[in-house]
Amino acid sequence: MPTYCTKAIVLSAIPYSESSIICKLYTEEFGLKSYIIRSAKKKNSPTPTSHFQPLNIIEFEAYNSPKSKLETIKSSRLILENQSLNFSIIKNALTFFVAEVVHLSLKEANPNKELFDYLFNKTFLLKNSQDEDLAEFHLYFMIEFAEILGSAPMNNYSENSTLFNPVLGLFSSNAEAENFNTDLSLRLHYLLSNCEEKNYQKTCKNKAERNILLDALIIFYSIHITNNQPIKSHKILSTIL
Repeated sequence: MPTYCTKAIVLSAIPYSESSIICKLYTEEFGLKSYIIRSAKKKNSPTPTSHFQPLNIIEFEAYNSPKSKLETIKSSRLILENQSLNFSIIKNALTFFVAEVVHLSLKEANPNKELFDYLFNKTFLLKNSQDEDLAEFHLYFMIEFAEILGSAPMNNYSENSTLFNPVLGLFSSNAEAENFNTDLSLRLHYLLSNCEEKNYQKTCKNKAERNILLDALIIFYSIHITNNQPIKSHKILSTIL
């Protein structure tokens, strides 16, 4: 049977049988795809489970079987491994959060080189940053990722439009019930402006402000990107950042 090789970012993996797993990958060549990895849990496997941890970046060889619902990965090798997760609670929480956001947000299997490169670079940055520099990593990630997907909040903040409407995805002058309050709207405006300028300075004064912004972005994602699927891993993230 013919095979092909491509790079991929691991999003999730679940047990399939006593020795196999099914994984969801964002591949460089095909976009979002699911694969079965047989004998992943066996000793000396060419596709060990350690390769398929969230946000690991791998290169793999798979059997080309278009008629099969799940193609089989024959072998894999690590390009970038999140080894630091064993030593950093913050990086661990951020990794699972980012992987979940990407997993819930992507619906189509179409490849997107810009998106793959962005996820690769952000994963590399996450792995190599110091914990103290990651306090707002997740907030900037959510804005930039939404922008690549074509669904970012509009930064039209002005003297007259000071309230962000998450349903419309923009700042409004109308007093709608769903609008964020003035303080939260202003903080979101600062975050969006920093993203536009690639200026990743801290937007929030403290943990409470970060969590309020995170909750606001999750509301926006639920409406515009994840189709009301709840993002769950932020609950752990909000307790440690």
